[in-house]
Amino acid sequence: MARTIEGIVDSHRRASELRAAGKPIWTYTVDVKTIIAESDDTGIERISDAAIRIAAALRAKLPTAFFDITSDEYEMILDEAVEDMESYDVEGLRNLSAEGIDLLEMFNGRMEEIYDWADRARVWLG
Repeated sequence: MARTIEGIVDSHRRASELRAAGKPIWTYTVDVKTIIAESDDTGIERISDAAIRIAAALRAKLPTAFFDITSDEYEMILDEAVEDMESYDVEGLRNLSAEGIDLLEMFNGRMEEIYDWADRARVWLG
């Protein structure tokens, strides 16, 4: 899902409402930016490492209810993206690359889904 003007405006509107109510604008914080910024390398090993570490950070910092399908707080988009990124082992990515899959595009697509979800859920991925 691509970022849209409507989504950005909605995110700013919700942040303004929370700020006006004296509440923090971000409910949770997960530092994925540091993981991504650690290297400019876009090789298979780096994509695998970053994806697996980001998935682990999301699971560690967010409520387990977000990943529990029996919970009212379950977030299918987040859960599917995290499960997918957890599966980005080097061997599997090599196989996908051999099939012509653009691994960086695949990784970035999952990250875009996570960023969009985080904006809606008020999670800072800073």
